[in-house]
Amino acid sequence: MFVGSLDKDSCIAVERILSTVNKVKYPNIYVGCSGNFTFDRIASFYGFNVYSNDVSLYSRLVAAIVQKESFSVKCVNDELLAVFDTWSETPYTMLVKVMFTMQYGQFARRKNEYQAVMCDTYKKESKQFFDKTIDSFQKSKCFDFNIADFFFGDFKAHLNNANENSTVFLYAPTYKGGYEKLYNYVERSFEYERPSYELFDSGNAGSYYRELLESKRACVFSDMLYPETKPFITGRVDKEAGKRSVYFYTNITDDTFYLRPQIKTLDKTPEILSINDIITDETDIRVVQIPTKLVNHYKHLFMSVRVDYNCGGDFAIGFLADKKLFGFATFSKSLGTQDVFELMCLLSDFVVPSSVDRLSKLLLYLLRSADVSKLLRRHYAFDYKGLQTSVYTDKPVSMKYRGIFQKQGSNENNKLVYTAKFTNLSIKECYKKWKNRKNLDQ
Repeated sequence: MFVGSLDKDSCIAVERILSTVNKVKYPNIYVGCSGNFTFDRIASFYGFNVYSNDVSLYSRLVAAIVQKESFSVKCVNDELLAVFDTWSETPYTMLVKVMFTMQYGQFARRKNEYQAVMCDTYKKESKQFFDKTIDSFQKSKCFDFNIADFFFGDFKAHLNNANENSTVFLYAPTYKGGYEKLYNYVERSFEYERPSYELFDSGNAGSYYRELLESKRACVFSDMLYPETKPFITGRVDKEAGKRSVYFYTNITDDTFYLRPQIKTLDKTPEILSINDIITDETDIRVVQIPTKLVNHYKHLFMSVRVDYNCGGDFAIGFLADKKLFGFATFSKSLGTQDVFELMCLLSDFVVPSSVDRLSKLLLYLLRSADVSKLLRRHYAFDYKGLQTSVYTDKPVSMKYRGIFQKQGSNENNKLVYTAKFTNLSIKECYKKWKNRKNLDQ
């Protein structure tokens, strides 16, 4: 379902640009075309006053939920009313109705047998759609961010309100009449106070973008190159084959960047570091993303039987020494940490049996590397500052994490909590730090 959102790599670029903005001098962020509020959430988490904007009913309802306000909407489609009749009333119900209508509307004309079947399927599974969507909202806490205000209307009028203490971020529709074509069925199915705006033609937007960049502190994203804005281009995010690149035009930073699709390194089960293999200064040590199911497989072999193998996390990485796996780590965003905006939950970490002394300590040093931070930032599209993990033991400290992670509080209910900030060190530099520390202890 298209609602206007940033992909993960674009979010990484946005965070990089936001980090250069002086929050004291420029506390306000004006967003043109908030869509799914992906950027707005990022800016809010960074502590800015966010002024959001859009013309779609979907976005207006999201804004109402975030601001804990009401927005009057009435369904006037008898076919949909029959579907919605079984749905309970919650703060999210009207938004879910619009989301359902956006998907159902793709097939509502029943031009062929396939569309007719899809309509019937959506109707039969409508209550399941509602329950799952509400459950997803509640678990993900996707509305737990702040916006200072929401302007329901033309983004040009909205951005004109940005003063000298503000920074503008704009990602406009990528083709003329985009909203109108996508939301046509929605517009016919609901009554509400509609916004006033002009159709925007991104194909001829170069002159407007240049005017914006010359008159305000601004950052413009677009999947088109414009000769007028060439002096302001600072970055590019390439997509998978068949998808357009996103270009960044800005006057708020001189930093440049280029991001490309991540290449999966491990598609097949790799060789494991053997008991007799050694790690030296010449060993090529790397960290790569691996399937969580691969980590769960090795958990059965190398971790304590007291560990819950079924909780595999939602992201996993592996550490290789000359292309042989020796260490594993999994992460979970849903489990949460003491500070969900700072720390990522390190769900599990372990190494293979080895003659290399203190190999598990090496893994902990490597987990704090800039390389690991970059992988997490790319996957979760969020700039976590460090890690948090739990140790279940009746001991007052964990000898494994001691010295590398910091213990938080005391042992309560046989549970220790450890945290660690990411460093700016590379994998190789973390290895040298581990080696130097090991030599001192011997």
